[in-house]
Amino acid sequence: MAYDKKALVRFAESFLGANDVKSLYFYATNDAAAVVAAAGYFNDARTRLKPGDVIICSLDVDGTRDARIYVMNAVPASGNVTTTLGTATAAV
Repeated sequence: MAYDKKALVRFAESFLGANDVKSLYFYATNDAAAVVAAAGYFNDARTRLKPGDVIICSLDVDGTRDARIYVMNAVPASGNVTTTLGTATAAV
């Protein structure tokens, strides 16, 4: 599967300064953790995401259910959006 923009929901923000807002999102998908963690998976969300934003993911919801926390590492204007696995979850 591919990223589904309707499945990414922002539910919290933290204001760290005038131009520094971090967001917390929830995302559910049938994709496995390795697919979601791959560089470029969130490319279609680049206009919504910023480095430091956090996404709580419910993964492989139609199979072996799993969850991961991802931190947006790089969100370039072009090229791949990359994530880092949050330290509160196990590695893929």
